[in-house]
Amino acid sequence: MLRKWTFKEWNDDRLTWNPSDFDGIEGIFINQNLLWKADIVIVNSRASTEMASGAQHAYVQSNGDITLFVCNTVSYLCLMNVKDFPFDKQVCSVEFASFAFLGHEIQLNCSIAGDHIDYFVSDLRSYHILGAFISIVLGGLVCIK
Repeated sequence: MLRKWTFKEWNDDRLTWNPSDFDGIEGIFINQNLLWKADIVIVNSRASTEMASGAQHAYVQSNGDITLFVCNTVSYLCLMNVKDFPFDKQVCSVEFASFAFLGHEIQLNCSIAGDHIDYFVSDLRSYHILGAFISIVLGGLVCIK
């Protein structure tokens, strides 16, 4: 089980306004379920649960820039090789993709939690995360291994 925070940013020019026409309001929070969002999925996920589903709001700025911060708990598949147990090291990947967009139409960037990486893994208490890295695969698929 993996906890992940997804920070999504995009622009929707249909959601623009002139702040001077609305008492200087430059941004508002809108329920995320009322907005268009890209179909970014975890390819090798068995199950994903959005924490506080539907209650999270996106911040929409007057220029159409939208920011959404979503927390998920994800159960995903990781094949393990235990031939060197108890000194084994595992390499697992979490693969993000969009099936509706081509690689040049969407940009996926990821960052690693650094010193707090152990917090993101909840069901592997007997393992320690030694490191993480990101590789971008052709077509816009992003793999975190």
